Amino acid sequence: MNRTKPEAPDGVMRRDTAASNDAAADQSRAAEAGSPNVDSRGSGLLVIVTVTRSGGIAGIRRSWRAQAGEDAASPWIARIKECPWDAVERSRPPQGADRFMWDVNARCGEEARRAELADSDVQGPWRELIDAVREEGTPVPRAGD
Repeated sequence: MNRTKPEAPDGVMRRDTAASNDAAADQSRAAEAGSPNVDSRGSGLLVIVTVTRSGGIAGIRRSWRAQAGEDAASPWIARIKECPWDAVERSRPPQGADRFMWDVNARCGEEARRAELADSDVQGPWRELIDAVREEGTPVPRAGD
């Protein structure tokens, strides 16, 4: 748990050093705040891939997130590099009624990539990356859940 105390007269919050050792909580907050990527041990590269599916009959959005520290990042980096990020057509609507749209966000260290894909475009490397995130990652709770 990360506890803070207002000790300075200027209102600056100071971190309690005994409580700042909770690296997992710090990592989670850093990822949510968009801070530079470090793994839970503070030892370097952290890969974060978030996949959001929207559309379908009910139009419900679902998201999944996978994260990897240095020791497990290699397969994720390979999957991310295999995807044709530069070949994605922008603002292409899905073909047919009630089709899904996929939003894929990948961060490797300081590099960030994003693609919006129609369901018909999710094949090959895209399918592999999305399926891996859904299988190995965790669901992201929807607002209000």
